[in-house]
Amino acid sequence: MLEANAVISIGMLYSSLKNCPAFDSGGLHSYVASRFKYYEIIVIANPAEFSPADEDKLLNSPNTRIVVLNNAAPDDILRKKIFELAIGDYVVLYDPCETPKEMIERVIDSNMDGYDFTGVIYGKSRLSLYAMLSRLFFLFVSKLSGFRLDGKLSYTGCYSRALIEVINTTEFGQNYLRLLLAAAGFKSTTIEGASRSARSLSQIFSRLGGSLDIIGSAPHRLLQLTSWLSLGACSGNFLYIGYVVVMWLFAPHIQPGWTTTSLTQSFFLGILFFALFVFSCIFSSQLGKKAQTRFSIARDDSRSEFISSFNTLNVTDKQ
Repeated sequence: MLEANAVISIGMLYSSLKNCPAFDSGGLHSYVASRFKYYEIIVIANPAEFSPADEDKLLNSPNTRIVVLNNAAPDDILRKKIFELAIGDYVVLYDPCETPKEMIERVIDSNMDGYDFTGVIYGKSRLSLYAMLSRLFFLFVSKLSGFRLDGKLSYTGCYSRALIEVINTTEFGQNYLRLLLAAAGFKSTTIEGASRSARSLSQIFSRLGGSLDIIGSAPHRLLQLTSWLSLGACSGNFLYIGYVVVMWLFAPHIQPGWTTTSLTQSFFLGILFFALFVFSCIFSSQLGKKAQTRFSIARDDSRSEFISSFNTLNVTDKQ
């Protein structure tokens, strides 16, 4: 049961609304207002994709915030920006293209049962090439990062305030929300209720480009992998030097110049890979997070109809 004074923040990406022609902002607000006393709805967008007509339409509904960043940002950065802006005790990321609005109440009720995160997972769907590649990619990122990532997890879910605070201050996995969530390590559960939306060719290529940022979300792990590969290559070169020496000592016929050329190449390649191993170890131990663009708010418009006593909510001590 929801606390009487609990505030609910619902965040959505404008790109998701644009890709969902059936989305009804008025219907969503009516549904939320009928179930929660205090709430806000945040729609966040990049500057190039927003229009004044859309803004007027969305602001016709109460308790709505429209946030436009000053520069284009990837979707996971937009979602993390929602976490920084939301004021609610419970923050729901909602994707109307993949999840019915009734799931909002279900994930909040689940969090009220003692979970810090309740995610909506995709139901069973037809196996496709994209799905198989996606599973392989999640397996690779899981091995690389050391965290178990759920490939069936959609972007709709409810986050507690405690989890939001940890995500906002966690440096590991800044560019990938699923990795941030796994790194936070809070109590979580899932509910089946999402369906994968159809992806256009441009969206697939966009995801392929974004996969490089996802892999780069664990930079020190990449450097650790590089260091071990470098050490293996270095060891292989020095083993090859031993093989060349044995052949020089015991082989009856050797091509003139082969011994000198092989020893020289193997020695310098071994030194090069050893140096790469050392530098990778040093940088992986010192690297805190991947350098990324700092995004700030260019504009924040809202229409609020909270009651006048709203400022007294969630106050535990008054002088």
